[in-house]
Amino acid sequence: MSRKSAERNNLREEAVKPEFEKLSSLVDEEEDGDEVSDRYLVFYLGQELYAASLLSIMEVIKLGQVKSVPYTSSHFTGVLNLRGQIVSVIDLRKRFGITPQGESSPLVLVVPDGDMVLGMVVDDVYAVERISDDQMKSEFAVESDVPIEFLKSVSNLRENLVSIIDLNRVVSKTELQNIKRIAS
Repeated sequence: MSRKSAERNNLREEAVKPEFEKLSSLVDEEEDGDEVSDRYLVFYLGQELYAASLLSIMEVIKLGQVKSVPYTSSHFTGVLNLRGQIVSVIDLRKRFGITPQGESSPLVLVVPDGDMVLGMVVDDVYAVERISDDQMKSEFAVESDVPIEFLKSVSNLRENLVSIIDLNRVVSKTELQNIKRIAS
């Protein structure tokens, strides 16, 4: 394992794991009088940093056994059983045309979308961060691997450019209908 991978694993175990456990409590309550709505889960897709509103994520789990479904889109990984609930899994890396990290153990962001729950595969989680509206730039001239309809804004976080995406817009209405049909 490379030194960079070892450092990333240490970050995951020491700093991020407690944040996973606090995801649901952060959504339910305010901390130090601050709004939860300005908190974002920052994660890796390949070598790039992305963020999504913490309010849009139910939980983060390790990628377990996924049952593939034939004749589906390449970014549709399949379905998994999450405590008795069937969750359709989409690989965000494939969806956005990003090469997965070689040595990573992918994670799944569990995201409610209407009457469905979707799982979205990411390479790793960086941190839970506060990003205020004034830190976000929604008018920008930047090339991104993310199709523009998913891209909400861009922010500078600790000298890293972070693409903020709307997880509920990653899948089109037509794709959602097809997923519902497959999952039922």
